Amino acid sequence: MTTIPDFNTATFVPGDPIDNPYHPLTPGTISVYEGEPEDEEMGEEIEETIRFAVTFQTEDIAGVTATVVRETAWANGFLQEDTDDWFAQDTDGNVWYLGESTTAFEYDDDGNFIGTNNDGAWEAGVNGALPGYIMKANPQVGDRYYQEFAPNDEALDQAEVISRSKTLATEVGTVRNVLQTLESTELAPGVFDFKYYAPGIGLVLVEELDENLEPDFIVELESITSVTADFFTSGRGTQGNDGLDGDNTHNTIEGRRGDDLLQGFGGNDRLLGQDGNDFLVGGDGVDVLMGGKGQDILIGGEGADILKGGEDRDQFVFRTLADKSDRIKDFTGQDVIILVEIFDSANYGSSTPLDDYLQITQMGSHTVIRIDVDGDSGSNPFEVLATLKNTNANILSDANFVV
Repeated sequence: MTTIPDFNTATFVPGDPIDNPYHPLTPGTISVYEGEPEDEEMGEEIEETIRFAVTFQTEDIAGVTATVVRETAWANGFLQEDTDDWFAQDTDGNVWYLGESTTAFEYDDDGNFIGTNNDGAWEAGVNGALPGYIMKANPQVGDRYYQEFAPNDEALDQAEVISRSKTLATEVGTVRNVLQTLESTELAPGVFDFKYYAPGIGLVLVEELDENLEPDFIVELESITSVTADFFTSGRGTQGNDGLDGDNTHNTIEGRRGDDLLQGFGGNDRLLGQDGNDFLVGGDGVDVLMGGKGQDILIGGEGADILKGGEDRDQFVFRTLADKSDRIKDFTGQDVIILVEIFDSANYGSSTPLDDYLQITQMGSHTVIRIDVDGDSGSNPFEVLATLKNTNANILSDANFVV
């Protein structure tokens, strides 16, 4: 029988470290995991990268001071998920999972970004959600427990301890006395993962299992690095995939190499993706977003932003009419303008001529794109959505717009 841990009897001391040997969370630790199909005959190959960064931030969750861990995932170069997980260790050494704030990124079959969702987000003490153990203080073979119990938020992960004596060869060395768990969820019967936790390191291997409980997708720990608190506010990424945020001041954030997620939030920000398939979000203010090399996705947000995709096929996303008045400096025939969320809110029908909602006008050497959110039948006027600098309107077709 799977038990729900008794949170009411747990005692927490603010500031105490999370030093459970099977799940240590030392602030400044960044673990990178990479996954690929175990069987090359599975079909389309998937390359997955997960960045697990233990921040120096804390959040008050259900009356407990929780450590914030930022987990960011990419598949085949496309950003899939950005999550803040909340963990705390009680005085007995149990590590509790207190919830997550998560955003999943959605794409169409052509790889165009079409929106986000927050499915699976939950918080202990909200909407009937209860925290669970991510790791017990002294796990024993046969232990079964919920890691999260949030039925109203569709989060019901559970674990069973299978072994404490595995030996594995990993990218970070040979590890012994490894704890193995079998993890599942009532929301997806028949879906199971083996997870392996090494003493002093934490999670080193995930095996997603097929119907015969054989691995068909593996995710392995590739590297562990340590950074200071300044790294998270320096605005300068690494040679790998990064998730970097600004604040409400004027920030310059540089992704460098890798497929990066850069978010400016408030202030007039400068986001530089450079190499890789980067996802840039300006937020409020007058921002400058430059993708660089790779297939980048740029969301200026509110304010009259300057957008430059750089090399390769880039996507310029407008999520609401408040994102209008941007200037795109290097639009080419292979680039696309994403208007899915604006058109969804306008109840646009595919049988309606696009010209009823969009006007494309040549103004000197520039192309001006105007939008009317209620079409010809409404009372709203056309408003300038974006100006394509030094671009001839003749290169544009319906294929350059995703609605």
